[in-house]
Amino acid sequence: MLPYPSGAESLEKPALTKDQVHANSTFAGIIEKKFDAIAEESKQLRENQFLDSLIIMGWLSRNLNQRGVDLIRNNQSEAAEKLFLAACKTSRGSPKGNVVAQANLRQVNPESDYEFDEELDRLIGNDELLAISRIDSTLKTYGPFDLTQACFQLGQNFARKTQIRQAYHELTRAAELAKTLPDPVFFIAEMFVSYELPDKAKLFIERLAKMNEVNPFTPEQQIKLVRLETGLLLAASGPEAAEKYLAERLKPHMKSISGLHTMLAFHLDHDQNAKALGLLDTWLKDNPNDLNTLTDKGQLLSKLKQYDKAIEVYQSALKLANSQEESNLTSMIAATYTEKGDFNSALKHIDDAINRTDADNFKFQKATIYMAMSLHGKAVTILDILLDDNSNHEEILLNRAESHMALKQYDLAKEDFSTLQSFAPNDPRSYYRLAQIAEAQNQNTEEFDNYTLFLKYVDRESVPAEELKRIETRMKQLPGSTE
Repeated sequence: MLPYPSGAESLEKPALTKDQVHANSTFAGIIEKKFDAIAEESKQLRENQFLDSLIIMGWLSRNLNQRGVDLIRNNQSEAAEKLFLAACKTSRGSPKGNVVAQANLRQVNPESDYEFDEELDRLIGNDELLAISRIDSTLKTYGPFDLTQACFQLGQNFARKTQIRQAYHELTRAAELAKTLPDPVFFIAEMFVSYELPDKAKLFIERLAKMNEVNPFTPEQQIKLVRLETGLLLAASGPEAAEKYLAERLKPHMKSISGLHTMLAFHLDHDQNAKALGLLDTWLKDNPNDLNTLTDKGQLLSKLKQYDKAIEVYQSALKLANSQEESNLTSMIAATYTEKGDFNSALKHIDDAINRTDADNFKFQKATIYMAMSLHGKAVTILDILLDDNSNHEEILLNRAESHMALKQYDLAKEDFSTLQSFAPNDPRSYYRLAQIAEAQNQNTEEFDNYTLFLKYVDRESVPAEELKRIETRMKQLPGSTE
């Protein structure tokens, strides 16, 4: 697509000039004239293994389609149609041709004389060219789309890769193509919020508010909009004003689960645990058999260290649960007993959950209970078995490494922490532990190197000042120090 400066403040691409529009339109005619004969004979070329010729035609088709998308996004539909048609014609001898160019051509001119592939709708569907596993290959093979759903999916795909500019272009185009569809606009707003760019998010949140005024959103969408607006107010005016605004705007929705969870999330995010508990109690008065809310209340009580009350709530929920839910609740009771320090009761309940399901997550939880009891040998036995089935499970590896450390099995701990470090080279935790292992084994160079990498990657504000001072002092004592 049209290049733009990567360091530019604006996320928008530069508009095409009149000369560029004219040049692209002329280019389409030149390509057709020069290569029409090859396109006509491409089936015979393919049958006779002249594949390089087809590769060239595919490249030309993709390039034409890409230029067509640039034109249509600059409101040059007539010129774009010429490019899309040329893209279709140059690839017409290949199997199914350039299906993306066909879709773009049909979008700009549904009455086109071009004979579209009979399976076009299926081919550009979610499970074919737009499947997550195929998107990159599709773009490299055929070029970009200019369809509402396709642009939305591409935008989501680029956002997952944190390619903000590409995501922005596709999502804004999706919103342009479907002016009453709020989903792409919601996604853009939430994307900018997640990247901590409130000024950019504000533009799209305001646009959503206007869309809601013209065509009222569903209750779920209205709650989502309120949540985004509250986030802006929180950044500008602080939690007190944001809470007041949120409570007022959610009044029509407080009998819905979404409304409850939105208000609950705000209270929990701001350590307003008493308000959160009151909100749950109010809901449960009217909905005493709401299993999920009972579970939420149990988790909050456990967080508040009101362990006996939490266990009581979980046990009251058991009679409402199906078999799998009962096992999950039993696991939560085991976790609460662990936090309380009643390890025998914790083991009893987690064994019950394991006997019901034989699930690995419950076995892992049992290992963590043994770790809390400082029975690291028993923990390692369970973790070894779990890793036999999934040798690269990071959480299990980390816990086994910690148990090896506690048992002073430094070579085994080093092996696990080195594996973890290979998975996440920028994670400071592995370097910290590897430095400690090196210190225990009198390997001064390794200790110095690992502490150096720890300090390189760690957020220093997350480490107690006395621990930072200890590490820096220790490094000065090691060979290799320049001080």
